Order: sequence, then C-alpha cells, then structure tokens
Amino acid sequence: GAFLYRGETLSLNNSNASCYQFETPPDLLLQGTYGCAEAVEYFQRLEDCSATSSSLVRPSTGHIGTSSIRSAAQWGNPVSVWPLGTSFSYAFPMQRSDFFHCGDVFTTKQMLTPCDEIYWNKELTNALRTDREVMFATLDSSGKPSSTFIACPAPLYNQQLIRSLFDNESRR
Repeated sequence: GAFLYRGETLSLNNSNASCYQFETPPDLLLQGTYGCAEAVEYFQRLEDCSATSSSLVRPSTGHIGTSSIRSAAQWGNPVSVWPLGTSFSYAFPMQRSDFFHCGDVFTTKQMLTPCDEIYWNKELTNALRTDREVMFATLDSSGKPSSTFIACPAPLYNQQLIRSLFDNESRR
C-alpha cells in the first residue's frame, strides 16, 4: 500500500460527488467502536502513556486508517483519507499490523506499556508499504486537535492505476 484508507459509511448513489469531508470525533475510547472492554482498556493505556509525550496523536485526538483497502473495507466503504489541518502527527504498531483486535492475546508488557510498542512520527513510508494501521491527528488553524479529513471512494482499479503511476515515477 502507499495510501491511507478508512472504512466509512458513504452515500455512493451520487456519482457526481467524488470526495467527502468528514468531521468525525475520535471514537477509540468508546466501548462501541470495537465492541469489547479490552479495546477500551488498551486505548486508555495508550492514551495515558502518549499524553506525556510531545506527540499530537493519541486515542482521544486521532483516527485510525490503514494502508490496506481490504482491511478498511471491514469497517465500511473503503475511502482514501486525506487529513486536513496545519500539522500532521501519526503512530503505528511496531510488530503488529493492527493496533487492536478483540480476542488478541497481549503480553503483560504490551498491555501495561503500549507506548513502547509504537512508532511515533517516524517510518510512515514503511507503515504504508507493509499494510499497517496508522493512527493520525492534525491541528486546526487555531491550534486545537482537528478531526477533519477528506475521504475519496477508493475503487481498487483506481488505486492500482495510481500506485502504478507512482511506481513508474520512482523508477526514473
């Protein structure tokens, strides 16, 4: 992958609308997002340890995207995501492709100190090329965390065409 995707609920009936603007509050600390208490516990611990860092991104300010269209489609219509804001911050798991799945078995260390298992604002190219989930956050023009992003429907054939263009360009 070379793009960031999310699964979103879109009205795809209007073929004239190519992209949509979303202003969705972060939901990683809500029970209903993953449907299990362990997810809330994991993301709360990640929130607690990330709050002491200088990174903007944390569960209370961020959204999760993935470089895999297939993974994004499990959450809704796959869309290519373009965060809006004055600053961009991101994080992703070092050893896993996803932050959390209900039923995952975590070691005590992973659960108690999840920040030790995360790359913060580095290696984004590697994350996008290895089908990782990426938590991202931006600031709005007033310097407050923003939940705004542009989402463009991601038909597989269009993404393959775009990816081939980038691959051809990088070979020059």
